[in-house]
Amino acid sequence: MYSRPAAARAAAIAQDRSTNYGVVRLELIERLYETLYMQRLKHRSEEAWPHQIVTNCKVVRAEDSPLKDRSVRLVLDKGNCAHDWGQAMSTEELDVDAVVVAVGYLRDAHEQLLTNCRSLLPGGETPSKKWSVARNYRVQFEKNTVGQDAGIWLQGCNESTHGVSSLAT
Repeated sequence: MYSRPAAARAAAIAQDRSTNYGVVRLELIERLYETLYMQRLKHRSEEAWPHQIVTNCKVVRAEDSPLKDRSVRLVLDKGNCAHDWGQAMSTEELDVDAVVVAVGYLRDAHEQLLTNCRSLLPGGETPSKKWSVARNYRVQFEKNTVGQDAGIWLQGCNESTHGVSSLAT
């Protein structure tokens, strides 16, 4: 992720915006995959599956389902999927019993924490300037202002350079 051009990083981050920094419990992920695998064995067609994971789509509208009592009808923009970028909106209606929405978040607390270090910003203290982070998550300071054996490393707030999970180097 870090070596991608800025525009490609931004597009990937926009695509993965609904993730949550990879902090889902392993047991939960394993249970979800087991459930999906077992329904695939039990039901011949995907339309008969009682559970689905729908990704990379925009919810255009949510309303009461006219087909199922105490259910929700979602109108999905399938044209929002990553492989369909630039295509016209293609909607799909989906009647469901429950909707789980996983949303991402932004973390920029380091900007406030490093306020008193802004004189060490590369290129000077421009008010709108943000801190940069190297591939190894180390905060980049003006050359020769911080010793080679000292530094600050950030984790969990490097979305724009390292991707949404911000965990792998």
